[in-house]
Amino acid sequence: MQNLLVYSTKAYHSFSEEWLPHRDCNEFWSLYAVLRGSGFSYGFRLEIRHLQGLFDSFDEAYFALNDLEQGNFWSHRYLLPHVARSRQQDMIFDHNSFFCRDNIQMLLEDGHLALRIRGEDFFLDFSAELSAEDIWVDNGGGLRILSGPRPMSSLMCGWKPMRACFAKLKHSGKEELRLQGEACFERIWGCFPIHNAKSHWEKFCFLLHNGEILSLLDFPYAEKSYAWLISGEKGLSSFSGQKLNVEDSLEIEEWRFGCGWYLELPERPSYFLVSLQKDEFVLPVPRPVLGVYDEAGLHLGTAFAELMPGARNELNTIPLKIHHNYLKEGKPEIL
Repeated sequence: MQNLLVYSTKAYHSFSEEWLPHRDCNEFWSLYAVLRGSGFSYGFRLEIRHLQGLFDSFDEAYFALNDLEQGNFWSHRYLLPHVARSRQQDMIFDHNSFFCRDNIQMLLEDGHLALRIRGEDFFLDFSAELSAEDIWVDNGGGLRILSGPRPMSSLMCGWKPMRACFAKLKHSGKEELRLQGEACFERIWGCFPIHNAKSHWEKFCFLLHNGEILSLLDFPYAEKSYAWLISGEKGLSSFSGQKLNVEDSLEIEEWRFGCGWYLELPERPSYFLVSLQKDEFVLPVPRPVLGVYDEAGLHLGTAFAELMPGARNELNTIPLKIHHNYLKEGKPEIL
């Protein structure tokens, strides 16, 4: 990544000014969308990560499409180790854009986001109007996840809800589908040590049918949890005292991950989170799409989860090489 911003926990700038990666930080850019047409419903996500360990670092781009009606799932992952300096042009950040070869082209300009995805299994053209408001977590210098000096133990977090979301989708030899729905962009960065299991999260972004967005960052090993609700009427509100209970779990090569949860929120209905497709549980970071239900079984929305390997496994240190160990399986494309 060519351009780097100065990292500070003192204040946020605008969303566009915080778009580029920050020096010496772990970075996360995530787009979540639920798109619908006549008889069709899809979940889509794009996740870009810039991770730095003690002796290793890499960039990753991942996108996935879930057919929420038929249960099909397609994904692709690109991994660029920082030692591959000759291939840096394969993954480029600019002041308002991101490109990964010809497969991912994203542009933020004049209050709009335009995205072009070209995968092996599907093509997607997505556009949305960005909300005018930048929604940042103001927690007195970032979210504290570890003990120690604040700049090295905190992360910064914010969202950009989207309106007027439209997409054209083509997959599995079908005719082009025209879809619309709701979406949210999430931005996280910080100097926290990614090899420390206490900084590994179970992260959830809920897109609810009533238009609300619920975000949950749960750190089981560090025994910390943060939750926020984004509502068009009230803006951002935070919770305290929430409890995430693992109702079901599975093991992948001796790594344990949650695959069903019960979320208790103060002064809110409780939620059951049910994984829709077990094929999404693959190492090193499962990223399942979940159905969100109330206690009566009513479907309330869709949640996108990211499950870091240190969250539910009793290990103090999670080396970054775990990401490289699974290159041999042929899942990610190394650039």
